Amino acid sequence: MHLVLSRAAFGIALCWVGACAVRSTSGVAEVYSERHETVLEQRLREKPDDVNALHILAWIYSTYDRYRYDNAKHVLGLEYAQRAFSIAADRDIYMYEVLGAAMYANDNVAEGDRLYDYAIEHAKDEKQRSDLSGNKQKIRSIYSDSQD
Repeated sequence: MHLVLSRAAFGIALCWVGACAVRSTSGVAEVYSERHETVLEQRLREKPDDVNALHILAWIYSTYDRYRYDNAKHVLGLEYAQRAFSIAADRDIYMYEVLGAAMYANDNVAEGDRLYDYAIEHAKDEKQRSDLSGNKQKIRSIYSDSQD
């Protein structure tokens, strides 16, 4: 049986699965549980170009502590980030952020920096610029620390 959800219902379903923000050792808030991942992966099987599912899974696989040393998830996160970027980068600055994070996770610091710097430069306001800058530093440090 396949469950088909509208975008609004999809968001409600994720909330229903249960989210609680957990601050990881890297300082990145981990909002989505493994149960969320299952729902999101199912969503991608049903709708492969769902930009929200692609974006969230790319973020999870690129930034969450539970995948810090999981190269297979990093590669999958990069694939998802690239797909989300190709769909929505022209309308969502956060596509640059998630692709930048995926680049860091896949040992491409220069490209990660370029993408994050673009997002920061094109942020809509100072709060968004500050959030992007903070995330850049946190996520960059995750992978620079793991290479030492």
